[in-house]
Amino acid sequence: MATMDHFYSGLVKQLSDFLIDFSAALSKLAFDLFWEAGDIIDALASAAKAVVDQGLNLGAALMAEKGLVDQMSSVIDHPKSYDNNQWPQLGIDLISIDTPNSEKWSAR
Repeated sequence: MATMDHFYSGLVKQLSDFLIDFSAALSKLAFDLFWEAGDIIDALASAAKAVVDQGLNLGAALMAEKGLVDQMSSVIDHPKSYDNNQWPQLGIDLISIDTPNSEKWSAR
């Protein structure tokens, strides 16, 4: 799964870099009358590339966090090494996970 994520994020980065460079070149052709316009367009293109890089980094971080949350949820939903692989039961007069009430205990 991580290989496919890396493939798609690499594809998005290459495509966005190409489109940014292409639009910068077209803008330089359109604004060829002004000498300073080329420097401004280069600065905007580098800023756009930085935004794309930060967006890809954010997406990778969020996907990694989601994977960790899924692992924790799986551990909570499927407890191991308890009797019958279930959360321990409490006394009948105490809080019980089997009887619905306002004090129902949950692992989450």
